[in-house]
Amino acid sequence: MGEPDVAANFFAKPQHLVKVNRRRRMNIWRSGQGSPTVVLAPGFMAVTADWARVQPALARTAQVVSYDHAGQGFSDPGPLPRSPARTAADLKAALVRDGIEPPYVLVGLSMGSFEVRHFAHQYPGEVVGMVLVDPSFDDMAKRLLKVTPSDQVWIESQFTHLKRCELAAKAGDLRPGTDAYAACVFQPQPDLTEALNKTYHDMSLQASYWRSLASEFSFAARDKADWPLADMPLIVLSAGDRERPPRPPEEVEAIQRVYADAHEQLAALSSRGARRVVPNSKHAIQWDRPQAVIDAVREVIAAVCGGPA
Repeated sequence: MGEPDVAANFFAKPQHLVKVNRRRRMNIWRSGQGSPTVVLAPGFMAVTADWARVQPALARTAQVVSYDHAGQGFSDPGPLPRSPARTAADLKAALVRDGIEPPYVLVGLSMGSFEVRHFAHQYPGEVVGMVLVDPSFDDMAKRLLKVTPSDQVWIESQFTHLKRCELAAKAGDLRPGTDAYAACVFQPQPDLTEALNKTYHDMSLQASYWRSLASEFSFAARDKADWPLADMPLIVLSAGDRERPPRPPEEVEAIQRVYADAHEQLAALSSRGARRVVPNSKHAIQWDRPQAVIDAVREVIAAVCGGPA
C-alpha cells in the first residue's frame, strides 16, 4: 500500500476503532513496526490526517500511532471535561486494548504538549523520549495577556464561538444559508476529495464535536504540566516564522519572546532537553517542515536506543 496523501479517501473513514471502555471507541492510525513506539498526540482541532506528512516516513523504521480525540474525527464522544489528564487516560486505554506496549516516544503537537506531559506523569516509566512541536505552555493565557492584555477579548470570543456552534448544532440550526452554518460548518476545499470534504462537513455538524473543542480550549489557556522529565531525551521545536497577530510591532515582538522563553523552559524540564528553531515554518511545523519533525523524532529514538534510528 502506498503512503496516504492528506487529500485521499484514506482519511474519509476510520483507520482502526479501538474500545477504550464498554461504551466508547477511539480511532487510531497504527503503522510500522518496532520499539519504542512513537505516539503522535494531536493539537487543537487536529485529527489523524494532520500527521499525513510525518507518520508514513517514521513508520519505515518504527511503530507509529496517531489518533482522534473523543468527539473528533471518528472517535466516539467522551464525558466532560476534556482535560489533558482525561485525554491521556483515553490514550492509555486505547494502547492497552490494542496491545501496544511501552516504551513510548511521545510527540505533542501544540496543545498536545499538555497531554503528553500528563501521560508521562500519570504513567511513569513508560515514556522514554519526547518531542514537542511548537508547543503550548503552562499558564499560556496568563503569560501572553501580560504583554497583550487586549487578547482577553480574543480568548473569550473564541470560547464563545465554540459554545455557539455547539448550541446551534444541538438545536439543529446548522442549515445551509444560515449565519450559523457559514460560521461553524466546514466548507469544501478544492484540494480534498468529495468523500473527505463530506467527512469534515459532517463532523462539524455534530454538537459533540464542538462540545469537545470548547472543553479542550478552556484547559489550554490555564493548564500546568511542569513536572520534571529527569534525563529523558527531549526536543522542543519552535516555529521560526510563527503567524504574527495584527498587533503593534512591539507587542508582536513581546509575544515572540514569551514563546521563546516558554519553549526554553520546556526544554529545561530534562537535563537532556534541547530547543530547536525551525526556519521558514509557521505554527503547523508538521505541515510546513515535516522533515524537521521526522528528524527530531529519529534523533530522540537514537538517543533512547544508543544508536542510529
